[in-house]
Amino acid sequence: MNSLFKLLVPGFLVGIELHFLFPLLNSLWQMQQVALAWPHLVADSAVFLNQPELSAGLEGLRGLFIPVNEHRLVISRFVAVLPLLTHRPIGSWSVMVSMLLLGGCIIVFNRCLFLLNDNRNFLARLVVLLAGTILMLNPWQAENLIWDINLTWFFHNFLLLFAVSILLSQQARVPIWFDVLLPPLAIFNGGQGYAVLLAVGFVR
Repeated sequence: MNSLFKLLVPGFLVGIELHFLFPLLNSLWQMQQVALAWPHLVADSAVFLNQPELSAGLEGLRGLFIPVNEHRLVISRFVAVLPLLTHRPIGSWSVMVSMLLLGGCIIVFNRCLFLLNDNRNFLARLVVLLAGTILMLNPWQAENLIWDINLTWFFHNFLLLFAVSILLSQQARVPIWFDVLLPPLAIFNGGQGYAVLLAVGFVR
């Protein structure tokens, strides 16, 4: 009887989760279909309309570093202009990449939870809790999914969680590529990049 109860309770909870998950996945799919047909190049995203193509050589590469409201959004610009190489409209892949980054955040967060064990100290548990809170409770996540320029939010979220997973898994030392790659990736993708560096550097 006890074993049956242990099976029924998780099954019931999974059923409730699936009940809410399927409509959500359907909404995300519809959002992606709309984005492919009509990129959201309005408001701040309209700056991408003057973005040089990557096929323009050095001019195209320099265009990735043009600031938007004093922020350099290299990854957002790169993803926005990349579809032009395949004759797709500019910005048509940004929503899809934002969703992939959000999915990657969830995977990495699960890895962080897996890496936590009884030997981890309070600071490690607090760091994972805070990083997970940013992922789960950020009230702007859904809104930013539909704007291609806001891909940087999900990129920073992924960087932060990935950094936490690296810091948890490397007990002796953090690999040198981590300290070399994290600062430029964070700083070149908006003002939130400094917050990422401060958060990781504090624990580092």
